[in-house]
Amino acid sequence: LTSEKRSLSGSSLSAAVSIRDSREREKKEICDLNDRFANYIEKVRFLDAQNRKMMNDLEVFRARVGKDTMSTKAMFECEISVGFSFVLYIVIMFFVYLFLFTFLLLLPYLIFYKIKVRYKYIQLFT
Repeated sequence: LTSEKRSLSGSSLSAAVSIRDSREREKKEICDLNDRFANYIEKVRFLDAQNRKMMNDLEVFRARVGKDTMSTKAMFECEISVGFSFVLYIVIMFFVYLFLFTFLLLLPYLIFYKIKVRYKYIQLFT
């Protein structure tokens, strides 16, 4: 009977050690999983912070580019307006000078023709 108790107590001791070892392994595995999960959460928070920073930088960049684009647009519209005014001035001056040049070229002919017509008119009635 005592040998049965000893073997029973030996097997229960062995079972207790086995259970303790199993619990130690599970505890270590849970600690490792907990560490991995904490690292994952930290990485997600870091990436979220980076994403927010990049979104903010993008908004600042878009605002600056939009502002620069608007000022560039205004500058070019002003240049185009000035250029159009200059071209219009050149065209108008071209036609004014063309008219004056033509008139000055034709003036002697017109004067001569008018005198000639008057002379003929005078001859007709004299």
